[in-house]
Amino acid sequence: MKKNILAALIAVTLVTGCLPWKESASTGGPGEEPATAGWSERRSFAQKLEDAKYLLERGNTAGAEKLLTEVSHGKRVPGVTDEALFRLAILSLQPASERGSALQAHQLLRRLKREYPNSVWTVQAEPLGELLTLVEELRRQNRNLKSVSAEKESKVEELEGKIRQLNKQLDQLKLLDRELERRSR
Repeated sequence: MKKNILAALIAVTLVTGCLPWKESASTGGPGEEPATAGWSERRSFAQKLEDAKYLLERGNTAGAEKLLTEVSHGKRVPGVTDEALFRLAILSLQPASERGSALQAHQLLRRLKREYPNSVWTVQAEPLGELLTLVEELRRQNRNLKSVSAEKESKVEELEGKIRQLNKQLDQLKLLDRELERRSR
């Protein structure tokens, strides 16, 4: 009797395709991912994010950066990718780091705002993005001032050269004037 029930159960599961060890999938059409595949990928990215936070707490910024980069370059997962982008932007601002720059951080924050406009991380990134915009503007102004300063310095050197030349000519004229005055006596 038990064998018949077991055989019937196996036959029904084979016919309906509902095997307990088989991944359940939504088979809506060709190319559609199984529902659990997306979930496992999300879980994998979430785990990488957690691992990155753990590494940051331990001072391993290089390892954390690697994991955060993987998450940010992977499939978009709200609640995970947005946090990874924010943390990666912060990491790239570290002064001792050769990993990034203010420009890279600003690009990451703009991506965060564009892809996750309603994220908590976007709200937190807003003031930082504004500061980075100001930094870029100040750097641009500084370059312009250095350029103008270099131009003025060049003109000053040119004028000083002309003044020296005029002083020499003036000294020569004085000598000539004295010589003429001496001859006229």
